[in-house]
Amino acid sequence: MVIKVVESALMCHRCKAETPHELTYIGDHLAEAVCLGCREASGLSGRRLVATYVAKSVENALDWPARLGRELRADFSVTTLTLPWRLASAPFRLAREAMQLYRCHTEIATARRSPPRPEGRG
Repeated sequence: MVIKVVESALMCHRCKAETPHELTYIGDHLAEAVCLGCREASGLSGRRLVATYVAKSVENALDWPARLGRELRADFSVTTLTLPWRLASAPFRLAREAMQLYRCHTEIATARRSPPRPEGRG
């Protein structure tokens, strides 16, 4: 599962203007949009964010045997050669994703508590 943050110009209902927003995606799903002008955040709560990640991870784990079977039927030799590495690296990938989720959750919580940015001159 990939967590990515992108910036985009969107209309903010609080600022009543088109302002830059920081969009946080988990996989293909938009988790949160934060206006960089007023810091207004909308999207999933921290608990819902974690629940979505856990649900996707469980779904992925349950689907893994079927995907492995399809890969073995499609290309047995490549799958058997790469399988040991994939099995050994899986815990590290899960740990990396968990850290990304924790950082994302922390950033969302911090953004919701922080006051709006003052207007800069210059």
